[in-house]
Amino acid sequence: MRQPWSRGIRSALVGMAAVVGVGAAIAWAVTDLRRPSGTEDREPGLAAAGAVATPHDPAATAGLCDAVDRAAAEAASHARTGLRHANRIAARAAVASALARADQSTLGRLAERECGAVPGADAVVLVDRAGRIVGVGASLGPATARAPDARIDIELRGAPAPGVTLLTDAERAAVLPGSGGAMACVQPVTAADGTACGAVVVCIDIERIDAALRTHATRGVALMLADGRGGGDPRMHALAAVLGRPGAHAASLDADGGVAHARPGPWNGVAGRPQAFIAGFADAGALSAQLGHARMVGAATVASIGALGLLAVGLLVQSRSQRRAQVALVSARNEADAASRSKTEFLANMSHEIRTPMTAILGYVDLLADHGDLQPGAPSREEAVDTIRRNARHLLALINDILDLSKIEAGQMPVDRQRVRVMDLVQDALRLMDDRARQKGIALRLSIEGEVPDTISCDPTRLRQVLINLLGNAVKFTEQGSVTLTLRRPDPLTARMAFEIEDTGIGMTPEQLSRLYKPFAQADSSTTRRYGGTGLGLAITRRCVDLLGGTIAVRSVPGTGTSFAVTVETGDVSGVQPIRLSAPASQPAEGALRLPSAVRQPLSGIRVLLAEDGVDNQRLIRFHLERAGARVDVAENGAKALERIRECSRLDRFDVVLMDMQMPVMDGYEAVRRLVATGERMPVIALTAHAMPGDRERCIEAGCDEYLCKPVDPRALISAVRHAIAPGATVCTSVRAMHADGPDRAGPAPQAAAG
Repeated sequence: MRQPWSRGIRSALVGMAAVVGVGAAIAWAVTDLRRPSGTEDREPGLAAAGAVATPHDPAATAGLCDAVDRAAAEAASHARTGLRHANRIAARAAVASALARADQSTLGRLAERECGAVPGADAVVLVDRAGRIVGVGASLGPATARAPDARIDIELRGAPAPGVTLLTDAERAAVLPGSGGAMACVQPVTAADGTACGAVVVCIDIERIDAALRTHATRGVALMLADGRGGGDPRMHALAAVLGRPGAHAASLDADGGVAHARPGPWNGVAGRPQAFIAGFADAGALSAQLGHARMVGAATVASIGALGLLAVGLLVQSRSQRRAQVALVSARNEADAASRSKTEFLANMSHEIRTPMTAILGYVDLLADHGDLQPGAPSREEAVDTIRRNARHLLALINDILDLSKIEAGQMPVDRQRVRVMDLVQDALRLMDDRARQKGIALRLSIEGEVPDTISCDPTRLRQVLINLLGNAVKFTEQGSVTLTLRRPDPLTARMAFEIEDTGIGMTPEQLSRLYKPFAQADSSTTRRYGGTGLGLAITRRCVDLLGGTIAVRSVPGTGTSFAVTVETGDVSGVQPIRLSAPASQPAEGALRLPSAVRQPLSGIRVLLAEDGVDNQRLIRFHLERAGARVDVAENGAKALERIRECSRLDRFDVVLMDMQMPVMDGYEAVRRLVATGERMPVIALTAHAMPGDRERCIEAGCDEYLCKPVDPRALISAVRHAIAPGATVCTSVRAMHADGPDRAGPAPQAAAG
């Protein structure tokens, strides 16, 4: 952290730099003012006939030239406007016809009407081929009485061309009242035979142009519009002479201690008349002083800006650490608030989802304990057991969903791609949903469009979980109609396959679709919702689809139904045969543990050591194992389990050990490590409620051969024991089945195969 004294030193250095910058800029300006003028090269064309040349500062002349250039552009704008309107008037057939007939009455009316329609024009004059004025319309008032032969001296012989010129005093007086000059924009009028029969002249009062020119003049600079005749002024004659040379674009001269500059307008003039130009005059000393003042002001401005910039940089550096600390504080506070809100929402959802099934479980347990099932009108024993089982499975599914979501969020959900039969996965998912659909009276259909490969490369566990979740939601939210699962390949040229689940259920609104994949979010989150659920099913589905490299899309209409379309990568399916549907084999009815008739007790003759500290779990697991034919010994902790193993003889040793990993006195991890250290070769199956990411790996690393997660399905337990004793005698399936969001989601466990 920076000390206060270091910030003070930094601020002092910044201030000193600012003062030095201001002093340097002022010194440069003063030195520049003291520099003797007249040492620079003179611009071309400064000397002119009849002008007295004096040295001047080219920079001062540059300021004058700039003012003249701006004024010339302004005058050219007025000229272009006048020419455009003159061209429009000359193109009218009525004007050409009246000029050809020399109809002065009609021409006068036309001139007056057009003058009112031309913005910025002070007069519209119509002249015949000889230049006589035959029609005038003026906006400044009625024109003065003019002689019958009043004319504007414009050459109309030869090829007629438009042009701009300045009227003489006599011409101007014949057109506009008052005094002063006028700029004339001339557009010849062409007869039917192509010859000029007259002209349209749009006149703009010189006062209007002078007012525009004055807006571009600076202090000590005078601007004017001249016609080159000069009126006896030698400077005007000199400028006109220079501009009259071929290729001349500007003229500058020094005369009588002043500076003059001229530039012709962007017009081409009228034949036989002097060319008009813009002239500017200024005193050389005044321009130099003004230039020096401008330099002084500019230098001071630059220095001030530099000083302020340095000061701003210093303040920016000084406050950067404070801003970083403030941003970090705000970010930490926002993260803490978000975490607090998430925790509150999570606890509220979990409280509801746990208490609801627990209420049913405890209620029906109390009912059975008090023999309430024997009372008139009470639920039967079978109904009570079914309710307890269904709600217990719902609690297990909730825990599994939370664990799955945590694994995916932590990036610890593995993807095991292998060749799988598509119909096996589809039939597993449909079989799990069949009873629920049948109970609700809705049809569950399978449709295959086109040729779908029989096998694909995919993670069967994740894909089965996606199908079960989507089918479970479709059945849950459909009261009547059907749920259809459609298989297709969107594009035979791509390695992708589509699974579409379409229902005729309640549907969703666009607002509900916007939060469809958020964890713990449901379409109806009020406490009176009808369908229950945690809101995790679709969140897990979306993430599983992402893991499979696929996409998921949804279409829904409220009151009509919903359609989910999932696409997944299939790997190389070239040469794979398409699916051939056959009549499904009859399935045995759901019920207790089903074993092949040849093997009624698959664990007959097998001795099992169960290390478990929970009395209830001891009784339950022992019951299932003994019913399968095993002989079971029980130890309350890891130390007693090791003692039992040491006490048994070689002829009556244990075939397998079921080890709870969390027990008092000595836990399962330590017991397994000590057992391995003794060199005793005995299969050990971890039996634990730990189901977080990495728990299985931790058990295997300690020395276990297999891993089972509580609660344990009896079928999975027996299959794991047989597999541990004689690998290959049976297939040890996944510890817990992938469940859908809702009750009755666990399918039938795999049967034990004959050994």
